[in-house]
Amino acid sequence: MEGGSNIDGSHGDRPLRDKPHVQQLEVLMARLDALPALPPEATVILQASTAGDALAEALQADPAVAARLAELAGQTGGDGEAVGLEGACLAVLSATLRAAFGAAGGGLDRPAFWDHCLAAGVCARDIAARAGRDAPAAFAAGLLHDVGKIALDTCLPKSYARVLEAVAAGRGNIARVEREMLGIDHTVAGRRLVRHWHVPAGIEEAIWLHHHPGEAVPGALAGAALIADVRAADDVVRRLSIGFSGNGASPADDNGLARATGLAPAEVSAISDDLPARLAAHRALVELVADAGGAGAPDRPAGPARRQTPTAPAGPGEVLAALGDLAGRVTPATPMTEICQEIARTFADVAGIGDAAVCAFAVSAAAGRATLAVRAPDGRQTCRVSECRAPAPAPPGRRCPAGEVLRHLLKPPDAWSDLIDLNALSCLPLVSRGRWLGGILIPADAAVEDGLLHPALDVMGSVLAGVSARAEGELLAERLARASGRLAETREALAEAQALAAIGEMAAGATSELNNPLAVNPGRA
Repeated sequence: MEGGSNIDGSHGDRPLRDKPHVQQLEVLMARLDALPALPPEATVILQASTAGDALAEALQADPAVAARLAELAGQTGGDGEAVGLEGACLAVLSATLRAAFGAAGGGLDRPAFWDHCLAAGVCARDIAARAGRDAPAAFAAGLLHDVGKIALDTCLPKSYARVLEAVAAGRGNIARVEREMLGIDHTVAGRRLVRHWHVPAGIEEAIWLHHHPGEAVPGALAGAALIADVRAADDVVRRLSIGFSGNGASPADDNGLARATGLAPAEVSAISDDLPARLAAHRALVELVADAGGAGAPDRPAGPARRQTPTAPAGPGEVLAALGDLAGRVTPATPMTEICQEIARTFADVAGIGDAAVCAFAVSAAAGRATLAVRAPDGRQTCRVSECRAPAPAPPGRRCPAGEVLRHLLKPPDAWSDLIDLNALSCLPLVSRGRWLGGILIPADAAVEDGLLHPALDVMGSVLAGVSARAEGELLAERLARASGRLAETREALAEAQALAAIGEMAAGATSELNNPLAVNPGRA
């Protein structure tokens, strides 16, 4: 992976109008070591939180984790009562996330930020419990609702510090300022980050849409109630000034929160009043779990051992086995960078190209970008995402000069010249139903066995087609969600302007009423 722990690099002082590309953030958030994977305990808890069954039953799928949580559940808190299984699960999840990201960052006050997230989780849980909904899922979604801010603060520490400064200077809604200054907001960044953690779909949607007003979220959406609970919890916590969220938008009042969650205004008020005490109890529980060793910094998996690329073409059985492995390693939700890496690795295995780099690239016409993965003979991989033009019809035949094809596609034409020599490579197009989706780049003088590789290329093209369709659908959904959010912001601004105009008219009327008796008095005098 190119780059370091953030993409500010040595250009951290560049003008804010020079936005990083969204695809750069996607690559970084998918691959940077600074964005940690969740340990098994947290993953199991997140899955169990929306399983629909009791946590005790859902956790039986992982006996080791269940035993650890049962041990924690038997401990006693500050009031002498047992923690309980649900309390242990939620505390382990809280402590794990806090430990995973650490206390250091760019401009984000992380201890205060996590206090805000913890308060939102506790509040969302209370709202869901009163409404008879899934309380553990609401806690997990509330805890994670702003995790995209951590992702942006990690990838862009200098630029994100400027975002926070702009919001503090009175710029209002932080998501709008993030889009203006970075080209992406924390809701989209959070959605893409938790997708790598395989969180349940409802929690992912709550992270993505928690800033949208209720009328902008389709009622038929399965997670609509969870989104409303998280949005209301965020408003309550910001209104009480608990922790630090960085958001300057005005929170809703009790009446608005009651309409959104289906509760009575008095119930929302009671939740707000009880939240500081409930939060203090949960803070103590998190500390208890952390002290008991329930959540340390997660150990990063070592990853699969590198296989030595064969130096001879694979036989029919080996080709089928390699394609089966490819199908098992990728899903429609796998990031495009990983898809290209897997395709390059699989092709290198079946073609027997062991002493040269093999590349795979994918083209997204909807996003206007091309993704390249370079796999070196020693197994090291490099990724690059660049702008591109809409692809022309698929190149004729199965093999063509790479330079001739890619220079017409990339913007600028030499976007990949520092990584690969296009003049020394041939392109094997990946096509599905006549649509050109990408290709594999191999040395121009490499000999490949056409008989077996043609079916393999067809399968890889089909895999790429499925992932591309999912990615383009999600890109469209993000654009529609952004447009919906802008409409909501415009409506709020219009309502505020109308309210100010009404106040002005009232003030003018009051002034006129005052002027009448004042004008009479001098006449009588």
